[in-house]
Amino acid sequence: MFDKLDGGFLPNLLENVACIRPSSETDEVILNRHRFSPDVDPFIGSGGDGYGCAALPPGAQVPFGTVRLSPDTLLDDVNVVWRHAGGYSYCDDQIQAFSHLHLVGAGVQDLGNLGVMPLLNATDERVRCFNPTADGRDLRFCNYGQRFRHADEVAGPGFYAVQLQDPTGAVIAANLTTTQHVGYHRYAFQYPSELSKSEYPRQLVFDLCHSIATRPGACENTSLSISPAENRMSGWIRFSGDFTARFNGFTLYFEVEFPEASIDPLRSGVFQQGVIQQGVFAGSGPELGALISFADDSPFVDARVSISFINQTQAQSHMHAQVGSSRFDQVFAQTQQVWKQNLNLVQVSGGSQNNRTKFFTALYHAFLAPTNWTEAGGVYLGFDNQVHQLPRGEHFYTDLSIWDIYRTEWPLLVFLQPGIATDTAQSLLRMAEQSEGILPRWPLMNGDTGSMEGEHAVVMLVDAILAGLNVDPKESLRRSAYTLRQSEGSAYLQTGYIPEQPTKTLSYVLDDFCVAQLAHQMGNQSVFESFSKSATFWENVWNPTVKFFCPRDANGKWLQCNDPITWKYRSAYPFDQYYREGDAWQYRWYLPSDIPGLMKKMGGEPKFTSDLDTFFEKSTTVHLENLLPNPWFWAGNEPDIQTPYLYQYGNHTDKTTKWVRHIQQEYYTLLASGLPGNDDYGTLSAWFVWSSLGIFPLHCDDQYVLGAPLFDEIMIQLSHSRTLKILAHNNTDGNVVTTFHFNGQALSVPFIGG
Repeated sequence: MFDKLDGGFLPNLLENVACIRPSSETDEVILNRHRFSPDVDPFIGSGGDGYGCAALPPGAQVPFGTVRLSPDTLLDDVNVVWRHAGGYSYCDDQIQAFSHLHLVGAGVQDLGNLGVMPLLNATDERVRCFNPTADGRDLRFCNYGQRFRHADEVAGPGFYAVQLQDPTGAVIAANLTTTQHVGYHRYAFQYPSELSKSEYPRQLVFDLCHSIATRPGACENTSLSISPAENRMSGWIRFSGDFTARFNGFTLYFEVEFPEASIDPLRSGVFQQGVIQQGVFAGSGPELGALISFADDSPFVDARVSISFINQTQAQSHMHAQVGSSRFDQVFAQTQQVWKQNLNLVQVSGGSQNNRTKFFTALYHAFLAPTNWTEAGGVYLGFDNQVHQLPRGEHFYTDLSIWDIYRTEWPLLVFLQPGIATDTAQSLLRMAEQSEGILPRWPLMNGDTGSMEGEHAVVMLVDAILAGLNVDPKESLRRSAYTLRQSEGSAYLQTGYIPEQPTKTLSYVLDDFCVAQLAHQMGNQSVFESFSKSATFWENVWNPTVKFFCPRDANGKWLQCNDPITWKYRSAYPFDQYYREGDAWQYRWYLPSDIPGLMKKMGGEPKFTSDLDTFFEKSTTVHLENLLPNPWFWAGNEPDIQTPYLYQYGNHTDKTTKWVRHIQQEYYTLLASGLPGNDDYGTLSAWFVWSSLGIFPLHCDDQYVLGAPLFDEIMIQLSHSRTLKILAHNNTDGNVVTTFHFNGQALSVPFIGG
């Protein structure tokens, strides 16, 4: 139905109304960003609109860090909700606060906790917050926010900086960096000549109820204590946002130190409900904050904010262990070094600088998550809300958007970060142990949100084991089989499909296939036979008339696809209730466990390839600027992102190369809107990384499908001091890979491994 939107009208409308490329994102601004950090631009993916918001926070963090210290923004005092799942939108001109916790590319509003903002001489009105809407959401707005320009903003791995325009005319330079659990703020105040420093003291607002969430009452309770004599502050926040409420929320404990400037006790104090109480240094309850004034003339106002999800003592331990007496520049240098070590796992030569920037930015985004949830002393807060001790050297990881990441991000971690992948797989087993034996579906912090469909933690575990990681196969098989059969239910095993949910059936098919593969490897014949049988249930939702996966009711009747005439239009409707985040065309190719079987059902390889051509070619006739889903190939969501590589099952490297390059050039750009959709914890970024390497992962299979590398030479550091060298000869635009070699031997098919 979206074909009718083609032409000049819609692109002009989107350019003028939607936030595709704001006028502030000039070529000069982009060049300035790349002068500061030529290979990694954290602003890529921080903009966009509608379904084209990557939702990536551009602020500072260490790889897989708990603290993600980043600005949360507004546009002319307005919160356009869907643009702010990552807190920041490049469309905006006002920073509401710098906060310490953020989701990474997920399309839901949550976290953004413990907001900080520098200003001068705040009044009651300046610290007042209110909800401007009466539609049942809390779009909390506070008057202490500051204006900024993108020309005054830079970021790189582990660093963010911006100049804020205070209403007094002062300019406040904000610099941010982090460790694993500490957000380090540095502020420099530049006064205009007419302002008196004594009358307009430097101040920091700490808003304990600042967040990105829209759920009313998300900030349930807070507590705060300020110690001017010790130049420090501490407290906690009890919070339950739009997503975190699914597991009853969390408590954030924090410690703050001010190492450069001294607290002025006469002008500092708590504020609550928009009323500043100078000289009052403790408080509790909702809508609480601290206004900290600084008396001396030190060049910087620094704030080191350390957090824990266990208790105050842990927050203190993180401060001492991760920062100690180090100052801002030292912490930043250490963070930079950690990022350098991680990004240097892959080195490339040849290719354009634009492609280098897109590639290393994608690799950077892929290493933002999952989150290392481990705290000082090797302990973590588990899914049973108890504190657990880890074996020496192990870590607990969470924040796993599993329905998304199992496709590209997880295989990339298994490939490039096997230590982190091993700990993450073990973490999944620990989550199950603490959750009545059930593997999580979408774990966040120390709870399972239960979001999306399928039980793809199974895929993650099996992929890790087949890759040779040190993950307990017996325990993995036990937890996977139990989780699946509990989730599927006896009715599913009897009927062979989920009524009215063909995509859920397909999800179970992949999961069951993976269990069967693991059982086969372990010699467990009964489990292998049981799950091999249910892995064929995809045939029960394949409609042989229209040759698509279609919904059926509980009595077996086909729904909506029994009329080939109306089906022609209905099959390309990306808001179809029967298909999870997609339509029938996009799910037509979703059978990673048996592409040869799917090809046969569609009428053989020529018909399969011809229909793939139609699928991709029609996608180029729809110009929606990612604002709405493309009803054909949709680069901005997960169900069909593997489809360019399906051509290789017919040995059509030319077609795979053509469409992968098209996607890389048209949908991945250097703009803030430079990702085609929610990055979903690195999933789209990891797709770009794999496609740039010229290899793409398969699920529960020890093979990779081959494509065309983006660079002339790629060196990959693997585990155990091994390296993989990828060479592309005559690698210019228009050239097509004609032969593949591995270790000097020609390959007869475009697959490797096995």
